[in-house]
Amino acid sequence: MVLVTFPEGPPTKQSPRWKGPWKISKIVSPWRSEIVNLDGHDAEIVGNDRLRTVVLREQEGELLKVQSRDNDEWEVDRIVSHMYGSKKPIRFKVKWKGFEDKENSYITWKEAKKLSEAMEDYLRRNPNLKKK
Repeated sequence: MVLVTFPEGPPTKQSPRWKGPWKISKIVSPWRSEIVNLDGHDAEIVGNDRLRTVVLREQEGELLKVQSRDNDEWEVDRIVSHMYGSKKPIRFKVKWKGFEDKENSYITWKEAKKLSEAMEDYLRRNPNLKKK
């Protein structure tokens, strides 16, 4: 298993420096390798200088969870609250599955409306919101 750095640094300040884990699927040259993510959907050819070998002691299911965090794929547990800003549209505070409450964060209406199950549940608990 290997971790790989982003080619031009992490996309945001809060992004991890390394993403993965990945598997080396093929040595392309002495300087480059083809790597695939654990679900086998993504493959990249990268310079070996961007790779770091790691020994992992977790089950493969747990590794897929780790990898999904690296791909910015977080699952919403529920919508906790909402707020109206003076200049911004309504935003929703979400609880992320597998994270503590201190990691809750706000998302836009555009993002929240894609969360059909969580949004339906939130609207059932907050019927006055439908009228606004």
